[in-house]
Formats: sequence, structure tokens, C-alpha cells
Amino acid sequence: MAVLNVSMFLQMNWRLALFKQECYSELICLFLHTMATNPTTRIAWMPLFLEAFFVVLGVVLALGANEWREQINNARHADRALEGIQEELRANQAAVTSALHYHLHLADTLRYFIPRAEGTPPAQRPDNRLFSRGFVSPATVLSTAWDVANVTDAVGYMDYNDVLLLSRTYASQQSYEHQAEQVGQLIYTRLFDEGHQGIYGNLANLQDIIATFWYRECQLLASYDEAFTHFGQAPPAIPSACRRSVAACLCAKNARTARLHIWAKSSEGLPA
Repeated sequence: MAVLNVSMFLQMNWRLALFKQECYSELICLFLHTMATNPTTRIAWMPLFLEAFFVVLGVVLALGANEWREQINNARHADRALEGIQEELRANQAAVTSALHYHLHLADTLRYFIPRAEGTPPAQRPDNRLFSRGFVSPATVLSTAWDVANVTDAVGYMDYNDVLLLSRTYASQQSYEHQAEQVGQLIYTRLFDEGHQGIYGNLANLQDIIATFWYRECQLLASYDEAFTHFGQAPPAIPSACRRSVAACLCAKNARTARLHIWAKSSEGLPA
């Protein structure tokens, strides 16, 4: 009776003809057909188990292959992003070097005007020809490649030490840009209130501002040098003025900061 019930169940509910058209395995179709037509037939279970095993194995291998391809694509994406960041840093390094040479030239030239600036006629003071690129000329540093790498999650697939070093480098760039913005506002306020003579009457303070710029630019170039060395690239040579003058700049830092504070307060009309 149990055999009859199985046979009737298969014949009435499994719809053998539909299974012959839609089943994915010939062995499974054969099994259903056999059970439906001759329930007393001995079933060979080994081929069924083997086929089930290979089906599961195929699914696992397919998932593993997809994950492997995804990892390869993510690694390539991270490599392309890292190449773009390195190119960006090289462009920034060239821009900062150019700004450094300009500020060093201004600082060296102003050093000869400052001792005799007071009490001398305006004709003997520096004019606009000295400041061909402005009283200060900060470099335009970019962070586009770094920002894109963060937005597209390429940073998440980079080496941790690489990301840590790049984060420090771009943080130095942000500090440099912040300084440029603050000094620009300070100088333009003085120009608006007093004109060029207001700047020429404070050459010592102007030289101190310029010195802070080339000092920060030397620091930024050292950060680029560290990054290039870390990535196994030959870094451009750091200007010798950075190596000679950093110590002197550090010694005068406190006095320079005090004078800049006084100049900023006087520009705002506030007591120093």
C-alpha cells in the first residue's frame, strides 16, 4: 500500500511531463520517471549524491571565483588611485618649489631694505617690480586625486602604512592652504586700508610673513620627499636653502610670531 501511495503521489502531483521539460538534471528526471512508473525499481543513489556534490562544488567555486575577481578589480582600482595620487604630489612638489624660490628671493632682497627703510624717501624703498607675483605667492596645491580615492573607497584597499603617510602629507597641505588664506586676508585688509605704503612701512613684518611661508614650504617639501622615498621613487632634491635656514627660522619663531600678532592687531584697529 505504501508503494502504491508513492506511485500515485508521483503520478498525480509531480507531473512527470513537466519535470521532463523543466528539471535541470537528467539524473533527477530519470529518478522521478522511475519512481513514477516503477516504484519497486532499485535506485542507484551514488550517482545522485555525486551529482549533488558537484552541483554544490560548482556553486562554491563560482562564488569563490567572483570574490577573487572582485579582489583583483579592487586591487587594480587602488593601484590606479595610488598612481594618480603620486602624480598629484609631484605636481604639488613642483608648485611648492617654485613658490619657495620666490619667497626666498623676496626675503633676501627685503633684508637689504629693512635697515634703512625708516627715514628714507619712498623712491629708495622697494616698489611693485620686486613683488612680481604679489607680496606673497603661495603655491596652489591640489588634493583632487586623494579626495576621489576616498570617495570611491579606493583608500580602503590600499596598504595601511601608505594611507597613514598620505594622510599626513595631505594634512600638511591643508595647514599650508589655511595659512595662505589667513595671510591673504591680512595683507588685503592692510592694502585696502592703507594702500601699498602701508605694506612698505612694515617691511620687517612682511619679511617675517614671507619667512613663515618658505619655512612651511620647506616642511611640505620634506613631507613629499618622505612620501616619494616610501614608494620607492627617487625624490627631487630639496633646495639647499631649506637645509641651511630651518634652524635659524626655528630660533626666531617666537619673536616673529609676536611681531605678526602685533601687526594683525594694528590692522584690525585693536590694541596689541
